[in-house]
Amino acid sequence: MDSQPNNPSLKKVEIRFLNDNRAVFVKAAPATPAIDLISALEIKKPATVLLLIGGADDLDPALNTQIEPLLEHGLALAAADTNALIIDGGTRAGVMELMGKVIALGGRVTPLLGIAPAEKVTYPGGPAEGSIPGGAALDPNHSHFVLVEGSQWSDGTEVMFKLVSELAKESRVVVILINGGNEAREEVLRAGKLGWPVIAIQGSGRLADDIAAQVTFADQGEFDVFNLKQNPEGLRELISRHAEGALKEAWRRLKQYDSTAMVNQALHKRLLSFTLAIGVLGTLFALAQKQFTLAGKYYGFVVTSSVLLAAVPVLLMIAVTSLQIFKPKKEKEWILEYAWWIAGSVSGVLLIIAVISPLGFLNKAVTVFQYLAIAPPIIVSILLAGSSRFKNRHKWTLLRGSAEAIKKEIYRYRTRVGDYADQVEPKEDSKEAVATPRRSRDVALKDNIVRITQYLMQTEVNTGSFIYEAKKPPAKPTDDDEFSFLTPERYLEVRLVDQMRWYEGKTATLERQRSEFQWLIYIVGGAGSLLAALGAQLWVALTTAAVTALTAWVADLKLDVNLVKYNQAAADLSNLRYWWSTLSAEDKAELENRQKLVNTTEQILETERASWVQQMEETTKETTEKTVEKNKA
Repeated sequence: MDSQPNNPSLKKVEIRFLNDNRAVFVKAAPATPAIDLISALEIKKPATVLLLIGGADDLDPALNTQIEPLLEHGLALAAADTNALIIDGGTRAGVMELMGKVIALGGRVTPLLGIAPAEKVTYPGGPAEGSIPGGAALDPNHSHFVLVEGSQWSDGTEVMFKLVSELAKESRVVVILINGGNEAREEVLRAGKLGWPVIAIQGSGRLADDIAAQVTFADQGEFDVFNLKQNPEGLRELISRHAEGALKEAWRRLKQYDSTAMVNQALHKRLLSFTLAIGVLGTLFALAQKQFTLAGKYYGFVVTSSVLLAAVPVLLMIAVTSLQIFKPKKEKEWILEYAWWIAGSVSGVLLIIAVISPLGFLNKAVTVFQYLAIAPPIIVSILLAGSSRFKNRHKWTLLRGSAEAIKKEIYRYRTRVGDYADQVEPKEDSKEAVATPRRSRDVALKDNIVRITQYLMQTEVNTGSFIYEAKKPPAKPTDDDEFSFLTPERYLEVRLVDQMRWYEGKTATLERQRSEFQWLIYIVGGAGSLLAALGAQLWVALTTAAVTALTAWVADLKLDVNLVKYNQAAADLSNLRYWWSTLSAEDKAELENRQKLVNTTEQILETERASWVQQMEETTKETTEKTVEKNKA
């Protein structure tokens, strides 16, 4: 929206009104492309467009004292909240004059664009006021004007809808109807068919009251009624809700499910890592008890063993850190540092005792190991039972799946494809019957989100609480505001390319992890072979237990399978982007190709997600079966 004018014939002209307000206008033919008008006026892309439709000369002056506060404390504040551009007829009459007055009182923070036929309006430096029969003066408090070549008020209306439709490609549109007559009726019907929500101000007279009192417009679009006597704050909230639409709730649920999924993922991984680590420790304690009981006759071995035992706290911290059994948040990293300090201090004290009296220290250690060897099997059984009962892995899988399903609907909504596609108005010469208008985008999105939520609530997820992190995540390089409609090029940037780069980065991480874990398994296995060759066959069981634990951890991560899936998804997205780049500008504008871009992208992501969910379900089933067998044994 900030690009330079593509039409050199459009010249921006400044008007200086008697109140010292400086406004700009462009004069254009009715056929002038809307994008050229926007560029010529240098209007920045608004998040929302508020289209004000209503009475001019026929507005009852007695209502001004009620309408003006409604515009000031309701519509104007909502415009500021939603980064809106307000568009109206631009003349100094009725609601347009009141809107200009309110914007001026507020410091002209919000741009106010008026669109009118050039041969019907007067302004300083142009036709003198009163010189045009049936004409009107431009309002002196507007910031921008488009003066359309023509002598009929309907000429301005056509360009107004063309310009708003262009802005609607990336911005949300909300229509506010105050008063209004026959021309406003046609405008409201047209807005409803385009899927723009309409708010009728009841009590403002004529058409607005007719809509409020009847249901004749119910099947023509999305309509809300707001009473003129209500608190203006209510109108502010209503406009903001329409500006954000069902999209705000969709994002809220996505973040809620995503946050809860991350909590369950952390609980599952922590539980699994504790289980594996304690299993290895159980083997270590049992072997240590047996080994050190037999070691009393060899003084050199006693000293060496005592020193090694004294280092156990530090060795445990090494295991905790390397396996990320405990991974505190950045602001709580001091906990891990404090734990290291305690482990080092304990090891230091034990080392001093071991050097002074190695035999006594070893005898005490054997007694301790005797009791410690009893605890791990009991703790492991408790952890496995807890994992089976609370099903954190399964909840994590379901929540992540639902979050991604909602994200898919959000991006289809923002690109307006599928259920959210624009409804094409039939041509005037078309003999086809006018189809019944489809449900609005917001209604379609609400229905799809409710469907996803209802499915999720029929699962184990319903047995736990939901977490919602209210903090907004750091802005991405794409600087996506999460609410604007997306052009195909913008969709490529914030969705396809962003997801493709995530897959590419993830594959690099997975490959590194796979190599590290595989080498670690080889090293630990080799250590077992070395111990056997040196005659320490007793300790081979410890390396076997460690290899088993590492293998189980790698199996849970599913590094190989995920690496293949992510590489495939990244390649498919890259191919799709390449296909799009080869299309001409005319082909890219075709709805069919835009639908293909979005639907294929979402299908690629859906396929990867469905495969991931299936793998997680299979792993959960295997874990449950092993737990049942272990409990029976």
